[in-house]
Parts: sequence; structure tokens; C-alpha cells
Amino acid sequence: MWMERFGANPGDPFTTKQIQHISIAVMFCFAGLIGMGIESKIIRGWLAASTFTSLSSAKLEQDAVAEPASYTASFNPFPALVIGVTGAAMAAHAQTYLFQVQIHALWGNLLVGFSVLRCLTYFLLWLGPPRSILPSRPPTEALGSFFLACGGLVFIFSTEEVTIAAMRRGRDDVMMFLNVAVAITCFAFCWTLLIVGFKGWLKSRIRPVISYSSAA
Repeated sequence: MWMERFGANPGDPFTTKQIQHISIAVMFCFAGLIGMGIESKIIRGWLAASTFTSLSSAKLEQDAVAEPASYTASFNPFPALVIGVTGAAMAAHAQTYLFQVQIHALWGNLLVGFSVLRCLTYFLLWLGPPRSILPSRPPTEALGSFFLACGGLVFIFSTEEVTIAAMRRGRDDVMMFLNVAVAITCFAFCWTLLIVGFKGWLKSRIRPVISYSSAA
């Protein structure tokens, strides 16, 4: 929020680019604070305090108030909101060359895709709150994490140095950039799966194998 004005002289008007970047920083800052607030059990209790104003203190002391089952899962939609808004904004970000606009639109739409999938995850967890310490692994999270990682990689590809170098060499093809980004992301995910799986296999060699019961 403050670094955007580095190099500006006192009294210089705010440029459009400065306003864009500062507003994104402010959005991340305060949306993050809201998300942390609604995730806090203390603040959650403060927000719920008005619910019990009509109940007598004797009744509250006699009966314990049960939390809804949905409280076991996260109900903080602000990470999806800020990333989705950032993606939508960057998809419409003005650039000098058309190819740069197309690359920005590409990674912006990938972030918007992540936002939609994360919201679907919240919806699924709201309908069926987790009942185990094991991760439920909804498919929306697998796709969402892929979209987010691939979008971040395309974000790196959208820098002026990379795009100008691609145009000079006749490689300014959006499909090629997308295919390369998806291929690298698939390789990175496969490598991560291999490392984490190998770690789990090593642990299973020194500890008793845990048996899992079906929850169906």
C-alpha cells in the first residue's frame, strides 16, 4: 500500500496504476482481517451473543448450547473472494501489447476458476461437515489447487521481460503458454505426490499400519 508511491514527488497525483495496486493491497489486508475475525472462536461468540438476549440466565446455565455441525468446517469465503476479484481485475488489466493482455486474461481467468471451485468446496462442506481427522479431499479442492498453481505460474509468464522476449522470438502464442504452464504444473503436482507418498511409505515401515473403517 505504501511502496506504490515510492519515487513519487510530494503533491504528485495518484496514477491509475497506483490506485489499482493500492486498492488490491487494501482489499487483501482488510478482507483478511474479516476472515480471521469470523474464524475466531472468541469473536464468533461475540457475534452469537445477541442470540441469547431473549433467554434467561437460568436456562442458559441449565442447558449447554450445541454448535451447528457446520462449525466444524471453515465458513470463511473471503480468500476465494479476494483471489476471484484479483483474477477478474487482472483479466481486464490494460497492457501495451495485445499478447500481454491475452496472457493477463489467461491467468486472471484461472484465478477466477479457483475462486468458483473454492466456493463450491464451502458449499459441499456446509452440506456434509467433516466427521474424521482425515482430509475429505473434495474434487473441487483438487481442481482449485491446480487452477491456483497454474494461474500463479502463468502470472510469472506474464511479466514484461518474458512476454517481450516471446514476441521478439515469434513465440507469442497463448495456447503454447497455457500448454507449457499446465504441463509444468502437472509435473510439479506429480513430483509433490511422489515425495509425500514416499514419506508416508517410510513412516509405514517404522510404525504400525493404521487400519481405516468405512464411513459409508
